[in-house]
Amino acid sequence: MAINLLSTIQTLIGSELTHQSAGVLGESVTSTGSAVHSVLPALIGGMAQQGSTATGAGELLSAINAPGVNGNIMSQLSGLFGGGASTNALTSAGGSMVSSLFGGKLGGVTSAISAASGVSAGSAGTLLTMAAPLIFGFLKNHAATNNMDAHGLMSLLGGQKDHVAGALDGRVASALGMAPVAPVASTTARVATAASTVTHTATAAVEETTSGIGKFLPWLLGLGAIAAALYYFMGHKEPAPAPVVEPTPAVEPVTPAATPAVTEPAGKVLDLAGGEKITVKAGGFMENFYDAINNKDWDMTKPLRLDNVNFDTGKATVTPDSAEEINDIAAVLKAYPNTAIKMVGATDNVGDAASNKTLSAGRSAAVKAGVVAKGIAADRIATDGIGQDTPVASNDTAEGKAQNRRVDVYLTKK
Repeated sequence: MAINLLSTIQTLIGSELTHQSAGVLGESVTSTGSAVHSVLPALIGGMAQQGSTATGAGELLSAINAPGVNGNIMSQLSGLFGGGASTNALTSAGGSMVSSLFGGKLGGVTSAISAASGVSAGSAGTLLTMAAPLIFGFLKNHAATNNMDAHGLMSLLGGQKDHVAGALDGRVASALGMAPVAPVASTTARVATAASTVTHTATAAVEETTSGIGKFLPWLLGLGAIAAALYYFMGHKEPAPAPVVEPTPAVEPVTPAATPAVTEPAGKVLDLAGGEKITVKAGGFMENFYDAINNKDWDMTKPLRLDNVNFDTGKATVTPDSAEEINDIAAVLKAYPNTAIKMVGATDNVGDAASNKTLSAGRSAAVKAGVVAKGIAADRIATDGIGQDTPVASNDTAEGKAQNRRVDVYLTKK
């Protein structure tokens, strides 16, 4: 019988990816788990789409067999998802994979996963780039073990469509251009799952009862569970796709206070290569970034500090007010395709040093994911996290700590 890739990969990495990455992303385990269960079928669905033709399967097989793909990665999962250099290397490799796999659909797929699971778009993008190298590596090993050619890969992926369709949220399926599973089949499956779960719980609760009625209680409760599940799923239609509003954290992130409009610096219009114009804050990061790219004498060791990308307190979750600057970064990188950068996150000295280093790496990776989701190749953006080790101001004051919580950008190629 043909292998069920989705079930196999969910078993191998689903739990570990969920629990390790949740802290780095700054998302709840529940939301992260929901996102993982959208990310994995989305990636396999994208592969099935590319591998549906002989040409596409051949190109995909070449990508899977590329020297940079680790065929033994499934046996080397320890530490891959917890932040730091290993996670950065994983997301860097995965970024180019998902860009190639989804092409112009990547932004829509990322947004759909975010809407379906409740994680931020940045977190959804990061999870895609974490999972892609693992699936590519699994398939590389599987193809080598089974002496698989392009036709064999096309056949394998063709057999995955039903598994994928049954697991995909309708929004993600739509973003991929795939028909979602029929509603009746989906409802029936969920009724069976719900009834089975409740019945098992009810049986366990009365298992030790030795009276005559106790012997029949599990069956009665099981029938009740099935009836309740049928009532719920038949009486509650799936909600129409709608954008998910990110939950507001209990403690607001420390961000620069709003400045009165009368003192706000005048906007600066940047004339990008190719004719596009964007308006940015005069004297801010975007103007400096643009000037650095166009300055042949620019010192490549000089950092440029993001000034309008913020995070939830103590988390690597990019806040919604950061979208404009992330969009502008992507616009500039599209206009100057030879430019490559490195994003380096840093924190103040509040908390544990090791945790701060992980947090800072997660934040730079989250910003990168946001830019990659706009269509920029992941291999053009390196990331790192230096934690609290390199302050630019005193940590003895609130103002100094705010300056130390930052993401710096370095030009590495132009």
